Amino acid sequence: LFIELKSRISKPSEYVEHIEKYVFDCDLVVWDDIASTDVSAYDYSQLLMYIDSRLLNEKSNIFTGNYDDRGALEKRVGMKLASRIWSDTTDVVVFNGGDMR
Repeated sequence: LFIELKSRISKPSEYVEHIEKYVFDCDLVVWDDIASTDVSAYDYSQLLMYIDSRLLNEKSNIFTGNYDDRGALEKRVGMKLASRIWSDTTDVVVFNGGDMR
């Protein structure tokens, strides 16, 4: 999605418009491995915008990642994004076990 968003800067993309409609409107988005890779400042701002919009519109989100405390998540994605991911309405479910990959 973020690669397509960057390309949309220079040319319109029906794919991005289609995906954005679902990100903004669907009842549930699963943000898989939310903090697994580094993102650019542009990607970060877009991700923050999507998540903020969903939270303001009371849409459900599931975030997966390898962080079991807020402090570690904040170090990875910053306080602003971590506060949206790990909010007062967040229920944390920890799965323990061996690597299944």
